[in-house]
Amino acid sequence: MQTQWVMPGDQVTLFPVNITSATEVSGQQLPSPSKDPVRGGWLGPFSISPPDSQTKEIWLDYVWPSGAGATRKAKEYPVNSTILAEGRKIDGAGAPIGGESAPWVRLLEKTYSINKKTAFRVTEKVAVDGGRWQVRSRRGGDSYGDSNLDPDIQAHDDVSWTAARALLDGPQSFPGVTMLATVMKADAQLSGGSQNRVGVIACRRIEVYADGLWSMAPSRNPIDAAIDMWRNRDYAAGLSSASLLLLDLLYQRDAAAARGDTFDHFFEGSVSIQEAIETALRVCKSNPAFIGDRLSIVRDEPKAPRMLFTDQEIVRGSLTIKRNLLDDTWADGVVVSYFDERTNRAAEAASAQGLQRPARVEVPGVSKPDKAVELARHLAAVNRYRRRRVSFQVELEGRMLKRGDLVLVQSELPQTWGQGGEVRTYLQVNGQYQITLDAPVTFTTGAAHFVRFRRRDGRPYGPILVTPGTGQQKLIALDVADLARVEAQQGHLATQVLQRAATEDPPSYAFSIGTPREYRGLVVAATMRDFIATLETVIEAPEVYAAIGGDVPPIPNVPIIFTDQTLPIIVRLSARAYQRGAGLFLSVSWDPVRNAALYLAQVSLDLGATWQEAFRDSFTTFEIPLAPVDRVFARVACITASGILCRAVQTECAVPALLIDGSLIDVVTLPPIDYAGLSQDVQSRIAHILDVEAQANEQAADLLARVLAAAAVGDANTASIISESQTRLQGDQALATDLSAVVTRVGSTEAAVATERSARIDGDSAQATRTDLLIVQTNSDRAYFLSTTNALIDGDQALSTRIDALSATVGSNTAAIISEQQARADGDSAQASRTDALIAQTNSDRAYFLGTTNALADAAGASASQINDLYARSDAGTAVGRFSMQVASGPGGVTARIQALVAATRGSQTYGAGYYIDLLDSGQSRFVVDADAFYITKGGSSVPLLSFDGTTLTIPVLRVTQGIIAPNAAADKVVQTVENFTADGSAGVWREVPGSAVIVDVDSAPGFGITFNITSDLYAKAVGSNATYVAVDFRIAFAINGNIYNGRAVNAVSIGGGGGVPNINEKSTGRLSSTDFEVLPPGQQRISLHYFYQAGSAECVGRITFGQIKALISKR
Repeated sequence: MQTQWVMPGDQVTLFPVNITSATEVSGQQLPSPSKDPVRGGWLGPFSISPPDSQTKEIWLDYVWPSGAGATRKAKEYPVNSTILAEGRKIDGAGAPIGGESAPWVRLLEKTYSINKKTAFRVTEKVAVDGGRWQVRSRRGGDSYGDSNLDPDIQAHDDVSWTAARALLDGPQSFPGVTMLATVMKADAQLSGGSQNRVGVIACRRIEVYADGLWSMAPSRNPIDAAIDMWRNRDYAAGLSSASLLLLDLLYQRDAAAARGDTFDHFFEGSVSIQEAIETALRVCKSNPAFIGDRLSIVRDEPKAPRMLFTDQEIVRGSLTIKRNLLDDTWADGVVVSYFDERTNRAAEAASAQGLQRPARVEVPGVSKPDKAVELARHLAAVNRYRRRRVSFQVELEGRMLKRGDLVLVQSELPQTWGQGGEVRTYLQVNGQYQITLDAPVTFTTGAAHFVRFRRRDGRPYGPILVTPGTGQQKLIALDVADLARVEAQQGHLATQVLQRAATEDPPSYAFSIGTPREYRGLVVAATMRDFIATLETVIEAPEVYAAIGGDVPPIPNVPIIFTDQTLPIIVRLSARAYQRGAGLFLSVSWDPVRNAALYLAQVSLDLGATWQEAFRDSFTTFEIPLAPVDRVFARVACITASGILCRAVQTECAVPALLIDGSLIDVVTLPPIDYAGLSQDVQSRIAHILDVEAQANEQAADLLARVLAAAAVGDANTASIISESQTRLQGDQALATDLSAVVTRVGSTEAAVATERSARIDGDSAQATRTDLLIVQTNSDRAYFLSTTNALIDGDQALSTRIDALSATVGSNTAAIISEQQARADGDSAQASRTDALIAQTNSDRAYFLGTTNALADAAGASASQINDLYARSDAGTAVGRFSMQVASGPGGVTARIQALVAATRGSQTYGAGYYIDLLDSGQSRFVVDADAFYITKGGSSVPLLSFDGTTLTIPVLRVTQGIIAPNAAADKVVQTVENFTADGSAGVWREVPGSAVIVDVDSAPGFGITFNITSDLYAKAVGSNATYVAVDFRIAFAINGNIYNGRAVNAVSIGGGGGVPNINEKSTGRLSSTDFEVLPPGQQRISLHYFYQAGSAECVGRITFGQIKALISKR
C-alpha cells in the first residue's frame, strides 16, 4: 500500500484524479451485430469529456460478467472475443467537428482469448491528442450464444461495456481540504470495502466560538460540530450565525464538555444538513429544535414543564391516547454498535446482560465505551417505559412549543389526570387566598390536595397545597406556607398569576388528590392548520433518566398463549429425490403455516436412526444434495416468534439410482463380453483338435495295417523287420518312397515301430513327407506315438506342417497329447501357427487344454496371438477358461490386448467373469474388469483396501486422481465440532482451536472446491475495577492452511468491564452461522477454526461454547 498526504492546494502525485466519465456507459451488454441490423451492434456515441477540456487518454472498461469459454463433454476450451472502439472530436455543444459525416478514429481493435468461469475485466488506455471526445464501441462478431449451432458445444462470451473515461490535462489539487491518497495492490482479498479499513486518527479543526470570537481550533464537541455544519460554506449549509440561538447552544456545548461527550465520525457521502446535525447531536441524546428559522437544541434530560393544558385549552374531542402494548416482536433490550477509540475497531455495548432478542442500533460518532453503554441504556429505557402517546389539539399557543418541551396535561377523559376548569374569583382573607372555581371539586378525607394555575404564557404555577373553603363547594383555600414556597421558587406572586384583564381569558387550574396527577408528556411533533395546533407527545417517564446508573431490566417475554392444540403445525409436507446432471438432490416443500416465524428441517439418511439439520429459515422449500442411499427421511417443525419449537411432521421418499449420462463426461461404451460365444469358440477349437487326433489315430492304424500286411503276418505269432522302397521318373514327374519297420505279434497283441518317407515332384509342385510311428495295441486298447511332417511347394506358395500325437486308449477312456504346427508363405503373406492340446475323456466327462500360438504378416499388417483355453465338462455342467494375448500393427492402428475370461454353463444359463487390458491406437489404455465383486488387498490381508460388491464401491481411504469428473459427481462431507474450549493466553494473535482441524488431500486436477458452514457461540467475560477499564476482544474464524479466510472473523464479541461500566461484564453471542465457498489448491490442505483472544487481565475469560465446521468437498 502507498499513501500520500495532500495538504490543501497541493498536487496529488500518487495517481491521476482529473478524470471524467460518460454517465451513459454503465454496464450495457454489447449486442451481436447480426441481431442489431439498424446500428450494426454499436453502442454510442457518448461524450466522455466536458466542454473546453483537453483529453490526454481515453480509458475503456469491459467486463465478461460470467467469464467466457466453451465446454464439450466436460472439456473446457477458450473462446475468442473481439472488441472494437472508435472515437472522434466534438465541439462545446457536443456536435462532431466536421459534421455528422466526420470520420471515426479506430481507438481499439483487440481479440481476447478467454477460458474463465468467473468475471473477467480489462481496461484499455488509448492516448489521444487533446480536445473533447465522444466514443462508441461494439463487438467484432456475434456472441457464441447467438452464433453457436453445435448442440454438443456449450459456449458463452457475453461482454458488457462498463465505463468510458477520459484523463484530462488539468490540475491535481483540492483547495480547502486535507486528503490522504492511497494506492493498494489488487489481490484476492481486496474488495470495495477495503477502503473502510484505512483510517487516520485526527481531530478536525473547525471554527469555534469563544470569548465573543470565532476562531479555528480542534474540537470533538458534538455541539461545535453541529454549529459548523450550520455555518461552514465549503462543505455545509453556509447559513448565518444570526440564525443560531447561540446562548442555548453554548450552554449545551459546555454541558456536553463537562459530561465528556464527543462526536468522532466522518461522513462518507452527501447527506442533508438536518440529517448531519441529528447525527452529531445523537451522541449526547439531543436533537435539533427550530424556533422559527433559528436553530436551537433540546436534550432528553429532566426539565421544567413548559406549558400546562387543561380541558379549557384542549379542543373538545381531540384528545387521543395510544398505548403500545408488548408483543413477541418487541426487542428486550438494545445493543449499540460503535467504533472503540481504544482498539480502533467496531465494538458493541448492551443495555443489560442476557438479552435474547436485542435491537441493534448503530450510533455514528460514539467512541467511548462508557458513553456507548449510557446510550444503550437510554435507548432501552425509552423502549421500555415510553409506551404511551397522547395527542390533542390547542389553539395558537401550540406554536410556542418546540420538539422536546415538557407539557402538563389535565383532562377528565382518563379519569386519573385530575379535575380542571376556570378560576372565577380570588380573594385574600387574613393573608390566605380564597379561590372560587367554576365547578365544585372533590375532596377526600385524610388526603392532601393540590392545585396548579396556568399563567398568561401557559406555564404552570404550582403545585400548591389547598384545603376546602368555607361556605360553598366551589371554594378552595391556598395553604399560606406552601404558597410562599412556590412564590419564592418561581418568582411570581399569586396575584400576578390570578389577575386578568376583562379582555383576557380567566386563569385555568388543574386539581389533584394525593399527588399532582397531570400527565407529563414530551412534545415529539406539532403541526398547524387553520389556527389549530395538533400536538403529539410521549410520556416523559422519569425512569428513563434513572437508567443511566445501571442496567435496564430486559422486557419480559410474552406469555406463551399457545396450547398443544393451537401450536402451529405443518399440514402438507412433500419430499422428492431426483437426479440433476451427475448428482442426486432432495427437494422438500410444505404449505405456509400461520404463527410460524421460522421452520426447522432435518434429514435422515439411515432410516431415521440419526438426524441432521438441513434448513432453518422462513421459506417453505429447500433443496440439498444427497448421497446415494435407498430412502431418505425428512421432517419439518414450526418455530414461533417466541422461540417455541413445535411438533415435527415427517415424510420419506425413495432415492433413484445414480446414472451418469455419457454426454456429461467421456464415457466409453464397451461391447459386452460374449461368454456364451466364448464357450462355443473353445468347443470349436476342441472339435478341430479332436479331428486332428482322429486323423492321427486313423493314420496310425493304417500304417500299422500296412506294416503287418508287408510282413505277411496272419493269425500266427511273428516278429519281422521290413524295408521297402520305390522310385519312379517320368517326364517332369519324379517319385521316391521308403517304408521301414519292425513289427511283432503275439496273439491279439501287436507292436510296431515304422517310418515312412516320401518325396515327389510333379510339374509346379514339390512335396516331401515323413511319418514316424510307435504303436502297441491289444484288442481295443491302444497306445501310440505318431509324428507326421510335411513340406510342400506349389506355385508361389510354400507350406510346412507337422502333427505329433501321443495317445493312450483303454476301453472308452482316452488320454492324448496333440501338437499341430504349420508354417505358410506366399507372395502376399506369411503365417506360422501352433496348437498344443491335452485331452482326457471318460465316457461323457471331458477335460481339455489347448494352447494356440499364431503369427501373421500380410498386406493388412502384422499380428501375433497366444491363446490358452481350458475346458471341463461333466453331468454338472461345462466350464471354460481362456487367457490370451494379441498384438496387431497395420493401417487400422497399433493395438495390444491381454485377456483372461472364465465361463460356466449350467443347464441353459451361462455365467462369466474376466478382465482385459487394452492398449489402443490412440495411445490410451484401459483395464476392464467384469465381475460381481472386486477386491484389492495388501500383504495377504483379509480386509480389502478397495471392494465392489456389484452395487457399492467401498474405499476406506480415497484420494481422487481423475482429472475429469462430472460436476457434483465426486463429493465428501466433513463435520468437526468443538465445545467448551477456553482460550489460552491473551497475546492477541490468531491460534488454531485444538481438535478442529481436518486434513483434505487434493490432487493436481483442477476444480475441487469446499463449501463450508461455520457455526459458533462465543462467551466473553471482562473483569475490571472501579478505577480500571479492562477490555476483551474475542473472535473466531475459518482458516485454510493457517490463513484466516478473507482476513475476517465469522463471529466476534467485544466487551469491557470497570472504569464506569460494571466491573464484571459478561456476554454471549448465541449461535451464529456463516457459509462460503472456495476452490482448493492441489496438495494437502488443513482446514480448521482459529481464534483471536486479547484481554486486559488474567481474570478475563474467552470461551468457545460451541464451534463447528461443516464442509462439503466436491468436484465443481
